[in-house]
Amino acid sequence: MKQISLWLSNSEETEKWEELASSIGEALHNKWFIDDTNGTTSQAYYSGNIQASNALALDLGVVPEKIPGLGISSSGLASYSYSIELGATSLWEFLNGGRGSSYNHFMMGAPGIWIQRLSGLDTAADAVRWNLINYKPILEANLTSASSSYLTPTGQASAAWKRSDHILTYDIVVPVGSVGLVSLNATQVQEGGNDVSIEQEGILAVVSNEDDKRTWIIRVASGFYEFSAVLV
Repeated sequence: MKQISLWLSNSEETEKWEELASSIGEALHNKWFIDDTNGTTSQAYYSGNIQASNALALDLGVVPEKIPGLGISSSGLASYSYSIELGATSLWEFLNGGRGSSYNHFMMGAPGIWIQRLSGLDTAADAVRWNLINYKPILEANLTSASSSYLTPTGQASAAWKRSDHILTYDIVVPVGSVGLVSLNATQVQEGGNDVSIEQEGILAVVSNEDDKRTWIIRVASGFYEFSAVLV
C-alpha cells in the first residue's frame, strides 16, 4: 500500500502506511525475538530458532538494522558456522541438526542454485556425467555480470557474461568429452570476433530464428569460446 501511494504521489497515504508497517514490524519483533545473551554465550533468534523463522523475519524487514550483522559474524547456535563446527558438509534442515531432521535440505540451497544459474551454466536434463552442458545466461535487468564454474568428472566447466549497454560478452569453457549448448536471445552473434558459423573450429551446429535472428542455439565441442552479441 505504501508503494501504491508513492506511485500515486499521495504523501499523506504514504506516511500513514509507512507508520503502520513500522509499528507492525516493531510489534512482531518484540513478540517473537528472543535474546539469550549471557556472560559466556550469545544467542539471538526468532521463535523456534529455525532457519525459516529467522529468514522470514529478515524478509519482512522487522529485524533492527544492527542485528543482521551480528548474525553474520556469530559462531554460536543460529549461525551457519555453528553447523560447520558440528561437521556439516551440506545445508541442514535445522541449524543445530538433531535426530529426525534432514541433513541435506535442498530448500535452503535454492537461492544458491539460482545464483549459480545466473551465468547460464547447468547440466542438461538428459546428460550423463555432464557430457551435455547448457549455457543459457539469465540476463537480469539490474545485473551487469555473472559467472560460475563447476568441476565436472572430466574437467572444469565455466561461464561468465558481462553487459555494457546493449553489448553482451559471454565466455564459456566446455570440458574435454562434453558438448555445450549455447542459447542466446540476441542479434549479431559472434565468436572470437567472427560471425558464428559451422565453418569455425569447435562450432558443431547453429540454429537461429529465420524471421528475426534473435534466438540462437549453438552446439559447440569442448574448448574455450568468446561470444559477443547485441541484446534486443
